[in-house]
Amino acid sequence: ARRDEPEVTALHLAPVDLVALVREVLDGYRMTNPRHDFALDTGVDSLVGTWDRDRTERTVDNLVSNAVKFSPGGRPISASIREEGTGATRVAIVAITDQGLGIPEGECDAIFDRFRRGSNVGDVPGSGLGLWSVRRIVEQHGGTLAVGSVIGAGSTFTIRLPLASPAPDPFPAVRTEHTS
Repeated sequence: ARRDEPEVTALHLAPVDLVALVREVLDGYRMTNPRHDFALDTGVDSLVGTWDRDRTERTVDNLVSNAVKFSPGGRPISASIREEGTGATRVAIVAITDQGLGIPEGECDAIFDRFRRGSNVGDVPGSGLGLWSVRRIVEQHGGTLAVGSVIGAGSTFTIRLPLASPAPDPFPAVRTEHTS
């Protein structure tokens, strides 16, 4: 409930280099997960947009963490970054791909719901809040989150973020108290 409070959900927008951010996240996982090979595919040295750095990092970290959890045996995990569009409609696209368990058909939309997990996760720990949180953060930035998956072959989670900052909410939430 605290995460839904307006002062907690307000974005702290600033220029962020997405290539550097994803590289840092992957470097951290390389140090703690030597069984996995982490690859970054990008055709540019940097891609700067206006985002909340901490929350953007949290989204990438959550997706890479899930890729590690659901990729038994140290299978490769890759991230790719590219830019699409022109002018004001430019978007950054980040895709995190694993070769893990995959998500059962018909459950790809449901895994973004609060407290929902794939039916095939077995005893892999988790609360069902990570992807829900990722989706909220991405949407708060004016972006989208999608997944493509094949059972036993893995999943690709794709984030699309506008490079320009989202328009401020003209009607910010106002907290009122009612007394009886």
